[in-house]
Amino acid sequence: VDSDKFDNLIQQVKIYRLGEPDKAMALSRELIPLSKKIGTQSYQAKAILNLAIQYRKQGNYDSSITLYMQALNIFEQIKDDVQIGACCGSMGIGYWQQKNYEPAIRYFRKSLEITRRFGKRANECSNLNNIGGVFFDMQQYDSSLTYLHQSLAISEDMKDTAGLADAYGNMGSVYILMGDTTNAMKYSMLGINYSKLSGNTYQLFTSYSNVANVLFIEKRYKESETYSLMSLQLASELGAMEGRKGNYKSLADLYKAMGEPEKANKYLEMYIAVNDSLISEARMKQMTGLEAKYQSVKKDKELLEEKSASERKTSVLYMLIIGLTLMVALAVFAYRGYRNKKKFLVQMTDAKQEIEIKSLELESRNKDITDSINYASKIQSAVLPNEETIYKSIPSLFILYKPKDIVSGDFFWFNEIDADNYLFVCADCTGHGIPGAFMTVIGSNLLNQTIIDNKIHQPSEILRKMDELLNVTLKQDINSKTGVQDGMDLALLKVNKVARQITITTAKRPVVFIRNKELQEIKGSKFSLGGMRSGDKVFEEITIQYKENDMFYFFTDGITDQFGGEKGKKFSSKRLKELFLDIHENTPETQKKLLNTEIEKWKGSLEQVDDICVIGIRF
Repeated sequence: VDSDKFDNLIQQVKIYRLGEPDKAMALSRELIPLSKKIGTQSYQAKAILNLAIQYRKQGNYDSSITLYMQALNIFEQIKDDVQIGACCGSMGIGYWQQKNYEPAIRYFRKSLEITRRFGKRANECSNLNNIGGVFFDMQQYDSSLTYLHQSLAISEDMKDTAGLADAYGNMGSVYILMGDTTNAMKYSMLGINYSKLSGNTYQLFTSYSNVANVLFIEKRYKESETYSLMSLQLASELGAMEGRKGNYKSLADLYKAMGEPEKANKYLEMYIAVNDSLISEARMKQMTGLEAKYQSVKKDKELLEEKSASERKTSVLYMLIIGLTLMVALAVFAYRGYRNKKKFLVQMTDAKQEIEIKSLELESRNKDITDSINYASKIQSAVLPNEETIYKSIPSLFILYKPKDIVSGDFFWFNEIDADNYLFVCADCTGHGIPGAFMTVIGSNLLNQTIIDNKIHQPSEILRKMDELLNVTLKQDINSKTGVQDGMDLALLKVNKVARQITITTAKRPVVFIRNKELQEIKGSKFSLGGMRSGDKVFEEITIQYKENDMFYFFTDGITDQFGGEKGKKFSSKRLKELFLDIHENTPETQKKLLNTEIEKWKGSLEQVDDICVIGIRF
């Protein structure tokens, strides 16, 4: 049966794509006539999509994007959402490799939304990995690691060795540029291990290159040479021009450092040659224009369907003329690039000097920025309640407060209503760093306005009012395109010391308490404060009669989301609750030290992924 033959060919293409590109291309081309023989739009679109992927992997970006557009148009006509997701993911890679980041992220996120909706976890993992890669290229390393860690967690759950290879290898690349050679080597070696296990040759040459770069930084030049040449060999076998370009440049730098100028110049010339043959700025603009043309075709498809056969032939002829003209223009561009090679080499020294000047300027600017953030930290500290004041009201207490960056998106808030009653809040705002810090100031001010100024003391009413005020303050509305759709999660405790009662209400944050060595969890409301409205939010209250030696904990998700341990997994809420049970009989101050020691041990050499705030109260 032709359809069975088609499906078998698709599987063979996927296998050969990892290490034998020529066979993958030959089989991809066989899919086109076979799909026409089957005669359904679905098979035709799948054939076009597979051929597009193969063109992209071999550096033929123009052809790949043209084919992607054709496939996407068909999938949208037949309303095949799963294949639309696959097509968008591949298009994202095409734009990413062109360094056209905005449409790359747009297509990846569209694909991610579809893959999550249909439970396609392997594809979800790929999209997360790819978004992390785009942020890496944009030098937004924290964002990159956030997406790569999400991808890693899914790959671990699925025991997907190819996915683990991609996640670990890409994390190694990020840590190199962050200057963390220890983690760079650790994750790159894991990338090599899982690449070999899965046969993921594309990631293998990347991880080899990462290790070579770390060894170069450590001045272990001979070892670096070995890994660079292994990476180059694989990149050449796969026809990966971007990979070859990177290896040529690395080898040129390496041989220069080793005092071998002939080899250094040889690889520098090869680097320039490959760089000239890759996409020019004119071709990048052409690709963007192709997308615009695709959108226009969609809008006018009914008109296009009415064209006569002769009109279509005229259009084809017209496009051929344009294509030939473009080829001539690109040939001229390539010739000019070749003619300018020697001039480029002469200018390398001047360029190096300019880079050094720019580096000094950047260093000065970074110092100014760091000084400003340090001052912002002082302002944020002034906004937070004085811990000594809190300890006077609650003697048996600890607050573990660990910003990810200098300033934090987590905050705590305290108010003594009268001698018998107080309110305590632990909140987690959207984001961390400077954006998160802005939100903490807004959150603190709105709590002051709600509780102190408006004298609202009922916990559920406090959260309802806070939600309303956040929507107003940030101009949030379901129909608004200008408002900031951010908010916060928090847990609020109201304590009546005379009645020995705690009233708890939360916005997506749990509260844990331990009594007689038994742990109970109060999950609270599923709604956050602020953000888009989703009908009428309900913030329920739970009142508990507390007893002597009860231990209550409320906290943000920074501690449970921290990656670490032997396998780089999340700390998890389960592990945190087990830790609470282990330490709860100690004094609060000792508990704080034990918590901090455990999370630092868990984190190891990995970076802190989010702000951390944990509050414990003993009654």
